[in-house]
Amino acid sequence: IKIGSLFPGFEMDLGKVGMEAKEARRMSEFAAVALEASSEAIKTSGILDVPNFGEHTGVSIGGGFGGLKDLDKSVRRTIEKGMHKVDKLIAAKAIPGSAAVNVALHYGFHAGDMASVTSACASGASNIIHGYHQIVHGDAKMMVCGGTGETAPLNYLAFGNIGALSSDDDDPTKV
Repeated sequence: IKIGSLFPGFEMDLGKVGMEAKEARRMSEFAAVALEASSEAIKTSGILDVPNFGEHTGVSIGGGFGGLKDLDKSVRRTIEKGMHKVDKLIAAKAIPGSAAVNVALHYGFHAGDMASVTSACASGASNIIHGYHQIVHGDAKMMVCGGTGETAPLNYLAFGNIGALSSDDDDPTKV
């Protein structure tokens, strides 16, 4: 299922994560990216009996931005069609913790706390550190940790306005 049209090349493989299209449409692009990456990490971890780890597994996934495309679409729809047409799932899609929540719910993980540490570009590393502490302190035996994000016009405009993007207009295909 194509989750985001502004995320070139990302198309969630529903078969890979074992999810129905209806369920996938209930999450933002950054959560879908986190779910697919988590699925890949779990499969390559060598842990074959993941469902039996559910009560001993926690999730710590965060990001600097998430749900911006859904927020933008919801605001535009509200302006065009009225407040009664706001996406009823927008809060669940746009909260920073929704990536971690979707992974935890999908796999039935619920050890310790389910966290979403947001520390801008360092969010992935911060969540890995948080997961490490969960294991060391005995709150979980296994953690799914990392970072996710979503690119949207708002990101580019904001970072461009503060001068954080390159102004070099050279052709990137020429080295």
